[in-house]
Amino acid sequence: MNSSTQPRLQRECSLAMLDPRLITSSGWGQPDKCEFFDKRFGRLKRSINDYCGNLQPIKVRPKFHFATFPDIESKDEPAEFELVFGYARFQACSELGLPVLAVIERLTEAEALRQFFFEMRGSAQWRPWRLGRALYCGVETGLLSSTRGSSMELAIPLHEAVLLSGIGHLPESIRQAYGNIDPAPRHANHLVGAYRLFASSLTLNSTHRSFSDCRTASSVLSTLLLKPE
Repeated sequence: MNSSTQPRLQRECSLAMLDPRLITSSGWGQPDKCEFFDKRFGRLKRSINDYCGNLQPIKVRPKFHFATFPDIESKDEPAEFELVFGYARFQACSELGLPVLAVIERLTEAEALRQFFFEMRGSAQWRPWRLGRALYCGVETGLLSSTRGSSMELAIPLHEAVLLSGIGHLPESIRQAYGNIDPAPRHANHLVGAYRLFASSLTLNSTHRSFSDCRTASSVLSTLLLKPE
């Protein structure tokens, strides 16, 4: 049978307006707070405020268990749903005190990770920090078989899987040094290569130097590569 004539898998989904307080983030998709201080998020939040809600729904899954990441159950009120993707829209609605339009689908942990990855990678701008962190967490927790295996499981080129794995291994202080700057793949390769050679000095500089005047990825890396004070 031709693949184009094969019946499509029917997914059982529902659409609902949810109180953001009933939703928690996933362990592999923890929000990157740097993303919520840039112009893109500001425009999104104004748009959602003007319309009194998000037109494009987020996706959540019912809370089965959070055994893979038990620390995310530390909220005062127990969550009923786990966020799959749509973190910026969810954050905007939370800050505005608005209910959030959400697709609800029953998903396994591994499938939820795959959907998060596909949605994030399909955005207009490459998001190396979020993608790298998700791939790293996926491999560490066994949701993905390995860095090489993730290339097939996430349908991405092997060289991109290796690069994202390298980004995911970077210390949080180096990620914070870049703020809301998303480096392009070529720069990300330079950064990962530099960290392999000078891990201790880059880590030290990331915690002891100021990056407030850095406006580009190149200027951040130049500061990271300075001789430690």
